Amino acid sequence: MEFRIIETQEVKELTYYSDYGVDCAQELIGNMGDLHYNWDNEEYEMEWSFYEWWLEYFTGMVDAKAAVKDYAVKKGICTSLLWGRIHKDMYVEMEDEPGYIMMILERIMEEIEDGTFDTEWS
Repeated sequence: MEFRIIETQEVKELTYYSDYGVDCAQELIGNMGDLHYNWDNEEYEMEWSFYEWWLEYFTGMVDAKAAVKDYAVKKGICTSLLWGRIHKDMYVEMEDEPGYIMMILERIMEEIEDGTFDTEWS
């Protein structure tokens, strides 16, 4: 989605695709109240600090999802098994999700390597 930075008047774009290929950036950002429609200019606007926050979040989530998928492929494990374990205790602030996913993935990797990975967590 495209929008204008209020402070600098720069036009920026953010995208974040769901697992189903849908760009849900506008919905996520709008639901948090960080995106506003300027009726005079007929365009969306956002403050620079919100843009930076969302860029970091989206980048972190894309990287985390790729790491989970890559590891699943490498080990021949179903990604839903890994995601089920990751989401089991995912009660963290939104901004902490990418780091949390990576932390749990590292724990899973260690458990798989030492043979203690429990598939009966659900």
